[in-house]
Amino acid sequence: MDYQEITREDCAEAMARILMVLIRIVLEPQGNSSDYEKAQIAFNAFAEGVDYPGATFQEVVFDEEFEREFAKLFYGVGDTTIGLTHSFWSGGLIAVAGEKTREAFKTYRDSGLSNTSTLPDDHLAIELTFLSHLLAQNKVKEAQEFASGAILQWWRTAQENINNKTQNGSIKNFFGAVTSALEFVERM
Repeated sequence: MDYQEITREDCAEAMARILMVLIRIVLEPQGNSSDYEKAQIAFNAFAEGVDYPGATFQEVVFDEEFEREFAKLFYGVGDTTIGLTHSFWSGGLIAVAGEKTREAFKTYRDSGLSNTSTLPDDHLAIELTFLSHLLAQNKVKEAQEFASGAILQWWRTAQENINNKTQNGSIKNFFGAVTSALEFVERM
């Protein structure tokens, strides 16, 4: 195999695409098996190529059990609904749009973006979309700051809670992949 230097631009472009796969799964977990497998291969290859010391993407089985558990955890079908928003995890677990939501919206607006979905501006999918947008524009420094200063500030606690609320290994592996992607961007 010929050695070729992997640049930050290469990583930024690949991570933007990988994040888009993760976003689609967060928004609609059905039918994403092959997309996730491609993202897994790409992420793990880049991680190996740059000697990334963090966790790699693990296997995820997108079956009916995954979909049921996903609905139970995040759509209010089960006993406890886990919020995938920044405002849910700040200020004592209050599930209302607060200051962090307004800060997220201002950040997007200042970059020329707007949230046209029905999701709150600080929803994981919206924040990952913005992060992907920054990486696609090769704004690595801004992406690093957004990953560490905004998303990871609340996400690690959310992922820990998700892991405590489920026994489903694929759910844990999927959200572990989200964390790995964020930590990769933080270290780029």
